[in-house]
Amino acid sequence: MADLKKIMFASETAEVSDEIAPWVELLGSRFDAKAQLLHVVPKLNYLHSPYSASPQLFDPEENRKHRAHALISKICSERLDVPIKNAAQVGRPVEVILKQIKTEKISLLGVGTHGRSGLNRRIFGSVTNRLLRLSPVPALCIRTSP
Repeated sequence: MADLKKIMFASETAEVSDEIAPWVELLGSRFDAKAQLLHVVPKLNYLHSPYSASPQLFDPEENRKHRAHALISKICSERLDVPIKNAAQVGRPVEVILKQIKTEKISLLGVGTHGRSGLNRRIFGSVTNRLLRLSPVPALCIRTSP
């Protein structure tokens, strides 16, 4: 049986972290593993297009990082007992997540997906799809609300 010591759940947007929380709790307790939640605040120059971009994206990155960290901290304190180290970082989501997998010696990656298709997927790309292909550890894809 695989030895799961650390599980990282990464979300492209902080809002889906609440939907990922039950999975963090289930897998963390089932495998007696340490769990982390990570949200990556994308750099504005990372976005390919302003198509349907939220006005919040134009806030300074540190403000968005602070809001994401506060939301993840709230979810952890209200629903989970997980460490929140590195709960929010700024950068290119795939690069930051892959780096954290290596740095933190993660055993399993959990990622949320919106299930975008068509034009939305072509414009925004798919962080989850790239992570599933590039992750050096097994990855669990969790469908979240569109």
